Amino acid sequence: MQIYVIANPAQKTTNYVCDNQATIDAGQTAGYKGTFSIGTEADANTLLTTNQQLWLDAQAGIFSVNQKVTTDAGIEWVNVNLNTEPENTDRVYALLNVPNGDWVQETGLEAAKAEFTTIQQNYLTYCNLGSVASWTEWPKR
Repeated sequence: MQIYVIANPAQKTTNYVCDNQATIDAGQTAGYKGTFSIGTEADANTLLTTNQQLWLDAQAGIFSVNQKVTTDAGIEWVNVNLNTEPENTDRVYALLNVPNGDWVQETGLEAAKAEFTTIQQNYLTYCNLGSVASWTEWPKR
């Protein structure tokens, strides 16, 4: 019996990828609720990637990236999208480190993009979307 468990917070459910129909039937009989499918570890990892992206898309509003801009009035922080920023090595960016609320500063677009990816991965781990869980039996409920 092989069961892969993948969180799916965007759809408020859990996905179970099982090795066969008998494993699915045993899980449903044991009272497990969610979306069941037959597949392999590779299928489970593909589903994890999909669920991660769906969750990041749904939570996009909690991520913030600002660029430091000097004006006549002083320093301002302007909200930016790293995907539309021009290549640079000298601009200062402040990124909200979700979920702990700290701000991280990076200089240059590539450094900011790398930090943003790290922040997103940490958030996914925090939301139980960091990896696929693997079970060899249905735990007692």
